[in-house]
Amino acid sequence: MKKKVCPLFVFLLSVFVNAAYGGTMTVVSSENQYGGHSVEFDSSINCEGKNTYPFGIGLFSPNAQFPAADDNVSGLRINLISGECVDMVGLDIGVFANVVSDGMFGLQLSGLYGFAGGNSMAVQMSGIGNRCSGDLT
Repeated sequence: MKKKVCPLFVFLLSVFVNAAYGGTMTVVSSENQYGGHSVEFDSSINCEGKNTYPFGIGLFSPNAQFPAADDNVSGLRINLISGECVDMVGLDIGVFANVVSDGMFGLQLSGLYGFAGGNSMAVQMSGIGNRCSGDLT
C-alpha cells in the first residue's frame, strides 16, 4: 500500500524548513511517477536594511512588541492583542489581529482579522476577515 503525502503537510513543512534558512519561498509540489509528491524550493527574500528575527511576541503594536513593527520575523510570531511586522515567514498567531505590511509566507491565524500588504503565499484564517493587498497564492 502506497502512502500519499498530504499537500497541506508538504506546504507547512516547507514553511518551517524555509523559515529556518530565513527566506521567502516558492514551493512547487507535483505528483511524481510513484504517486508521491516532489517539492522544490526557491528561497529569495531581500532583507537588506531590515532586521530579521526567528521569534516575535507582542501585546499590541507598535509599542508593546518585539521585534519592532519595521522588522521581519522568520519563524514564529505570537500576538496577544495585535502585532505588526514587515515580512513574515512561518507561523503567525494572534488573538485579535495580525498585520504584515509586506509579504506573508506561511500560516496566519487570527481571532478577528488578518492582513498581508504585499504578495503572499499563505493560508489566512480568522474569525471575521482576512485581507491581502497583493497577489495571494
